[in-house]
Amino acid sequence: MSGPDNGRRSEARPIFFKEDYVSSVSDASGQSSKRLIALVLAIIGALGIIVGIVYLAVPAGSLPAIMGATHPASGHHTVRMVTALVIGIVCLAAAWYVNKGGKAGADTEASAPAGASK
Repeated sequence: MSGPDNGRRSEARPIFFKEDYVSSVSDASGQSSKRLIALVLAIIGALGIIVGIVYLAVPAGSLPAIMGATHPASGHHTVRMVTALVIGIVCLAAAWYVNKGGKAGADTEASAPAGASK
């Protein structure tokens, strides 16, 4: 029974390649990992901005112990404030970019014609 019929049956069935299956699974988990990365970056960014505002609003001698000891005349107070604000803004921008990147890819695929290939 190893005639031509046997070969035709195997050609008639759809063939699934392992690469196709793995890529579809990784796409689904890739979206959730992007969302998780964006969430972590947003939290770090918000905390950085809050710390920067605390450094701006509270005098150097009155800072909480967890924020480190600074002497009022050393200049570290201003450097730490600017650093915290910059880190906060950069992390928020990165979170926005990561979140935007996931939606832009989905929009591009949805708007592509059915017969077009990449």
